[in-house]
Amino acid sequence: MSSYYHQQKGVTIILFAVFLTVLLGFMGLALDGGYLLLQKTRLQNTADAAALACAINSTACGAGGSNKFPDVNLYGFDVQTTNPATCPKTTQLGCVKAVASSTWNTFFMGVLGQPTLSLTATGVAGKNKAGPACVVDETNFSTNGNNAVTLNNCSAAIGGNLSTTAKSGIVINPNSGASIILYNGHSTSCNSCSPAPIGSTGPMATPPTFAAPLIAAAAAPTYDAGTSTYTYYPGSYASPVKFDKKYKYILSNGLYSGAYVFNGGWDTNSATVTNSAGGVSVYVPGDQKLTLSGTVTLSAPTPTGCADSSAVVLSHPYKTTYYGITLNGSQDHINLTGIANLVADNLTVDGSSSALSIAGSLVTNSVTLHGNMNPSFSPNPCNNLYINSLPALVE
Repeated sequence: MSSYYHQQKGVTIILFAVFLTVLLGFMGLALDGGYLLLQKTRLQNTADAAALACAINSTACGAGGSNKFPDVNLYGFDVQTTNPATCPKTTQLGCVKAVASSTWNTFFMGVLGQPTLSLTATGVAGKNKAGPACVVDETNFSTNGNNAVTLNNCSAAIGGNLSTTAKSGIVINPNSGASIILYNGHSTSCNSCSPAPIGSTGPMATPPTFAAPLIAAAAAPTYDAGTSTYTYYPGSYASPVKFDKKYKYILSNGLYSGAYVFNGGWDTNSATVTNSAGGVSVYVPGDQKLTLSGTVTLSAPTPTGCADSSAVVLSHPYKTTYYGITLNGSQDHINLTGIANLVADNLTVDGSSSALSIAGSLVTNSVTLHGNMNPSFSPNPCNNLYINSLPALVE
């Protein structure tokens, strides 16, 4: 009998050891599994935050790299950022990717041959583009009478009020997904708007500044007496430039990729102004006045492989003062192909639709329309500005 009890006691010890091992295994799975889920959540939050930080502040992020934004990396993970990165969808742009990874020692799983665990998480941020915006107006847009803005298959983005009277309004034709978006919580009742405007409580994304490049002084203009034509060459001009309507003017592509910087301001003064083949980009600093009048036909350079929203034909960025530009269809015929950045200007259009024609995107501080205007989508994506969204997580 004593021998039987000793045998039972031995079996109990063995069973206890087996059960203890199993119990420790379950405890290990519970503790290590719970910590793994916690780390997974932390890693995903860190990757998302790093991608979003890079998309919002692309300049500071640069081409990406290791732990570019330590303020969002609260747990000291290894965070690698790539800028730019491939967007998950073709309707997205400006995407960046962040990958957060970590390796840690397990609590109990080491006894099961798993001394460490590793995990990674990926976040992608960028912008959703609903299509090009032919009209980007930072504050207020008003029309009256029977005047209308007809947009050719592109959107209107307005940061302030849309004011319409009688049969005036904005019409998108054909309407294939483009929209009229009013930001900052603004709304309107527009009987002649098609489609109906959409209100957004969020702010409109700030358009690029399109600041003037730093380039060398331009060569002196040349004059052809046979055609009464002055040719102005690319480069910077220190003094104010005012044309004379008795002559014709050509802005020539060439050095500095056809860039003109009129540091003292530019007045076309009812002259006829065109550019040579290849296109030009004209910059007037925001503390100097831009005056457009006469017949001005300019197109932006569009080199092969240019990025979206990169083809600037005319830029007058805001600095300290807003200026007024008034165009009259019976006298002025401004034809621009590319992005016309007139953020420093309150634009007024009088008379017929020939006063202003845009193939690309027109960006202004405000627009007052006493005539018709027909901006249109450009088949070259470089000429169009995409302004419909702010940076956000896209995957």
